[in-house]
Amino acid sequence: MHSSIAAFWRIIHTDNITGEVLYESEDKNVVVDNGRALNAYDVFGLGASATVIALGAGACSTAAVHTDSHLNYEHILNATRKTLTNTSGAALTTPDVVSTSFTDSFSEPYYRKITVQSVFNGASDGNVNQPFQEFGLFTTTVLPGTPSGTSGTMYNHFVANSAVILTSTTTLTVQCTIYY
Repeated sequence: MHSSIAAFWRIIHTDNITGEVLYESEDKNVVVDNGRALNAYDVFGLGASATVIALGAGACSTAAVHTDSHLNYEHILNATRKTLTNTSGAALTTPDVVSTSFTDSFSEPYYRKITVQSVFNGASDGNVNQPFQEFGLFTTTVLPGTPSGTSGTMYNHFVANSAVILTSTTTLTVQCTIYY
């Protein structure tokens, strides 16, 4: 039985006025222990158990490890995490899980994937001129009581190589593709 899970993140920082891509990065992340416990279909509300529904963002550059249960320093974006959508901005549905034939650098094959995203708009989402460097998928949109607290189950944790500064005229599109 195939039990491996891999997740890759794509960060796109765009100027809202010119449409210019200011920064773009892709890299893999850590699927944390609590995240591995979630069933791949149920993770996105396509089944009956706990579902991953939101993306959290933070400012810390500390490397992610498999025992993480929260972001190291989570931003408070309008008092909620961002709801996940598909890459068209629509609600996730079963057809968003697609067949694939992907083999990673360790010759591990993957047969299905789903790409989810959230968009942070500097003009309306708050935390302008703050660094965005760590990201995670969560089972709740409710923020923890403090930036280093825990709320819901974190599925995975990604820390980018460098921070992106969201300004009032930029947008940050954050995508996560999960292969299993």
